[in-house]
Amino acid sequence: MKKTLNKSIIASLLAFVMTFSLAFQAHAQETRVSNFSSESQSDITILIDNEEKMVVSATIPAITPNNSFAKINALTSEYDVTTDITGTMTIDKNVKSMTLVTNEKSEISSANQRTYDVNIHEINSLGDIHATFTDLETNQTYTIEQDKFQASFAIQLGIIVGEKVIAGLLAIGAILIVTNETWASVIEIRETLRQKNHEYYQANIMGGQLYVGPAIDLASASARLINPMFSAAAQNVWSTTRLGAERVARTAGGGVTPVGPELNVDKIPGFYYYAHYHTWNRVGGHSFF
Repeated sequence: MKKTLNKSIIASLLAFVMTFSLAFQAHAQETRVSNFSSESQSDITILIDNEEKMVVSATIPAITPNNSFAKINALTSEYDVTTDITGTMTIDKNVKSMTLVTNEKSEISSANQRTYDVNIHEINSLGDIHATFTDLETNQTYTIEQDKFQASFAIQLGIIVGEKVIAGLLAIGAILIVTNETWASVIEIRETLRQKNHEYYQANIMGGQLYVGPAIDLASASARLINPMFSAAAQNVWSTTRLGAERVARTAGGGVTPVGPELNVDKIPGFYYYAHYHTWNRVGGHSFF
């Protein structure tokens, strides 16, 4: 059974987690990659982070006389909020899976626990999340599409906690599993990748940060750069060297000398900038390095 949850009042309230990414302007999008703020980082708690898994938690507070946020939560949920709702998400880096466990009341037992299988389908450049949460107890599937502003039906608060966890992970540039692929912030992983044998990697701008995905060869990298089927945020490649990035753009442009390297200078506080190449006629995305 499936339900679709388009961006709700709650999701818009949670957008403060990614305020910095909303300043990500389209024309400067190509080189501006945001750093996380201490405020965004404080919205989640990292419990475990090792080579095998990452475990992160977040909480939505119980209703209090002055807690309008929780009151709105209660109005849009199937459940009353009488206690804090806490969610703990586990990212299995080997199996490439994400699981959310909350302290919501069970529908079939007296336990205060519900478990969701989480699948992230896309996170666009502004940080809007498209994901599905499947309640393993009821087999109910909820679809989150934050970039679509339409009225929403009542949902479990656990789903809202899950959105908050994903937003927090995005804000700190943590590893994410998107469409069954592992994506990591280039800030965190670039030096490690430069020690490996691969030279070219898929790149994606998510929530204002540059993420690196699976390794690819030169032919795949050059094809990705100009593939019209990809969104502007995904039509990118990251190379371990400047020469590699130049080679990708040259190959994608039919052997013609590419434009670059370029690096915008209209910097603003809290953003990283990455040099990149374009094809000679600027068709396609960015070949970062």
